[in-house]
Amino acid sequence: MAYAVHTIGVLAIPIGFVALIVWIVVRVTSGNRWARAAVFLALGTGLLFLWGLGSMFVLDVEETCTLSRGQEYAPEETGAQTLLPMSYKCNASYDLVPGYVNPGLAVGAVGTVVCTVLAVRHTWRRIARERRVAGATLDNG
Repeated sequence: MAYAVHTIGVLAIPIGFVALIVWIVVRVTSGNRWARAAVFLALGTGLLFLWGLGSMFVLDVEETCTLSRGQEYAPEETGAQTLLPMSYKCNASYDLVPGYVNPGLAVGAVGTVVCTVLAVRHTWRRIARERRVAGATLDNG
């Protein structure tokens, strides 16, 4: 029972934080689905980046490779640890960063940019339409 209470307590903070962010995003971007999509894609891309960064954060690379991952540690075969593209190799054929992180970051970044451009375009069109309506009302009044 204590484990369940502890688990719920640990999960409540991040879930509450994400719920607060979602609520703020929905309130701020109401009426503009592209802006909402851009914010959610940016959040998802940021979380994926943190996931990849977390897989790179190990105290002892040799121990992690050999004991946790069952891979031979060969530092002479690996390149340097890099952030973009994310990579931290145990040997020439095994990377500590999961294979889906780098493509996911690329898709998330491109999707965020595209949705941001569409959100700005949508906002400009809405403003222009409101000005036309306001101008027509003033001309008729």
